[in-house]
Amino acid sequence: MNFFLVFSHSLTNVQIEDAKSMGVENFFYFPAQLQNIWSNIRPEGDLPVSDLDRIVDWIDANSSKGDFALVQGDFGATYYIVNRCFDMGLIPVYSTTKRIASEESISASEVGKQSVFEHVNFRRYVK
Repeated sequence: MNFFLVFSHSLTNVQIEDAKSMGVENFFYFPAQLQNIWSNIRPEGDLPVSDLDRIVDWIDANSSKGDFALVQGDFGATYYIVNRCFDMGLIPVYSTTKRIASEESISASEVGKQSVFEHVNFRRYVK
């Protein structure tokens, strides 16, 4: 089974092991040009559907029905790609996390807060 990575980061070792526990054998990151599109969706104007269709075409050309697609990013683009994945018979998923927060006194009047997000599991999008 294949795992298509439609997001802007690299998988952590914990995420790789979690994906393998779902039967994933192969991981597919975007080619550089498509990664640039996904990682730089502008907040201004309309959603660049023609650019997103290039991503859909790449997924379609390399995937088989039943493969997984990890889709996370700009909300509108994610919605669009998830729906296209459903149309292709893929299983779109996202990473769930838990936040581990800690506070540290910086001075008498300041407190710093740090949040670490820890992967819990991959969850399927539902229609």
